[in-house]
Amino acid sequence: MKVLSPISLIFALIFNTAIAYSQCDTYLQKGDALFAQKNYTEAKRQYLNYKECKPNEYSIDAKIAECDNLLKVDESPMIYVKGGTFTMGCTKEQGEYCSDNEKPAHTVTVSDFSIGKYPVTVGQFRSFVEATGYKTDAEKGSGARVFVGSSWENKKDANWNKPYFSQFDDFPVTCVSWNDANEYCKWLNQQTSKNYRLPTEAEWEYAARGGNESRGYRCSGSHNPDNVAWYGGNSGMQTNRVGTKYANELGIYDMSGNVWEWCSDWYGEYNSNAQMDPKGPNSGKGHVLRGGDWYMGNKVCRVSCRFFGDNDNSYSFRGFRIVLVP
Repeated sequence: MKVLSPISLIFALIFNTAIAYSQCDTYLQKGDALFAQKNYTEAKRQYLNYKECKPNEYSIDAKIAECDNLLKVDESPMIYVKGGTFTMGCTKEQGEYCSDNEKPAHTVTVSDFSIGKYPVTVGQFRSFVEATGYKTDAEKGSGARVFVGSSWENKKDANWNKPYFSQFDDFPVTCVSWNDANEYCKWLNQQTSKNYRLPTEAEWEYAARGGNESRGYRCSGSHNPDNVAWYGGNSGMQTNRVGTKYANELGIYDMSGNVWEWCSDWYGEYNSNAQMDPKGPNSGKGHVLRGGDWYMGNKVCRVSCRFFGDNDNSYSFRGFRIVLVP
């Protein structure tokens, strides 16, 4: 075996060190590029690789701290919902407004959970996008359906940040697909080590009805939709700030009107069997949407009203709310 001279060993050490430092610098360059793209999660990962390479380069700590600050999660305020048993679907107070897909009314039992006090807002969704660089289905595809003038049109440039009406960070986010809503939940779980997800349809209706505190209202919190809902008759034909109507019996806002809210379930027909924590059918023609919206009439703001949509479709009257489970 060939033995290197002391001088050769020194040169080899210098050469290998230079290569290692070059790799370290690559981590730093990648981190800076990702930071400029507002992908703070991946930028932090590259900065940590750099710190591992050069543990005495303390200047990198400031960049890591800046990423951490930008990655702080604005978690939705949550309302605890004690589990219980209720009648789901076309109940007596819904009267003549019931559609066939709300029948038959049936007994459902749900376990404890917590649900968002408000729908996910533009500001909260913006934090997710800026932290990850995420592109919504609307941005990756052919845009979103938006209301322009007096008709619905597909606009290539329409998305959560451009729904073709004015909005602020405390408005419910729209133009998000079912896929987008689930990606938001995944990110939130990664950042918080909690278990957020979309509500099941049964959880959604139980919470909308007021859970164990229910007073049997037609809409979520009132028989009069004007008290609790933004709909086509009072919205100005766009979304409105969350929490500006009355809350329901549990202190939850905007479960009637403002935006249709995605649920986790595939859409399917009801049956009369009693159920425990139902999760819907194994497949279907789309996922469930609940709550009504700013465009349609007040009949769709009822707690039992059901709708559905394709997983990747985005409309400016669709948003979502999250639940937290143990």
